[in-house]
Amino acid sequence: MGRRTLMRRRRHTSEQIVRKLREADRLLAEGQELPEVAKHLEVSEATYHRWRAQYGGLKADDVRRLKELEGENARLKRIVADKELQIEALKELGNLVRPARRRRAVEHLQRVFGVSQRWACRLVGQHRSPQRHQPVEPDRDRALRAELRRFSRAHPRWGYRRAHAGLRAQGWAVNRKAIPRRWREEGLRVPVRRRKRQRLGVSTCPADRLAAEHPHHVWALDYQFDQTADGRTLKLLNVVDEHTREA
Repeated sequence: MGRRTLMRRRRHTSEQIVRKLREADRLLAEGQELPEVAKHLEVSEATYHRWRAQYGGLKADDVRRLKELEGENARLKRIVADKELQIEALKELGNLVRPARRRRAVEHLQRVFGVSQRWACRLVGQHRSPQRHQPVEPDRDRALRAELRRFSRAHPRWGYRRAHAGLRAQGWAVNRKAIPRRWREEGLRVPVRRRKRQRLGVSTCPADRLAAEHPHHVWALDYQFDQTADGRTLKLLNVVDEHTREA
């Protein structure tokens, strides 16, 4: 039996494919058959037809320009996707003035968006060396923060000024400026006092309003108006026992 010859498989660039298609057009114009042309090009007929459907009518310069445009388009898509990710990430963040908040922001971006530490640090403006370095909080500062939280729970209407006075009274030697800074970092805020709504006009109810102590002691009445489908007016008197709430 004769030895079967196998074509060596190779990968062609776009410019090489266009040049081989031009060579195939020349050979076909000279009268050669397609199998002979495919054998001369060292490709199969199926590969020739696939090349013809994909690159037919293009020149080498056109193919080169098409590849450049595809690369530019892919680069622009990556830039747009990166910008959209930055916008979504910035919406998740607030004021990033202090290094501790920037460190927490980088960890938040890595956890929520699955980005790298380098990308998150570049977006937040945090250097990678302090991000990798985990600060060790002194025991005195930890105790001070715990005391501020306890003070805030005990006196929710008091702010950091009274907290500083209370700490000094307990014997803490703390700087006056250190208390507001740690107060903000712990997220301790005095709730805003809401003003009571003032009634307009003169109240018809006396201040010493009689409270019902047993059934049939105090009755309340109220008028209710309605209208029927044919336009007639209905006037209803509702009488309620304030002790049993029965009408």
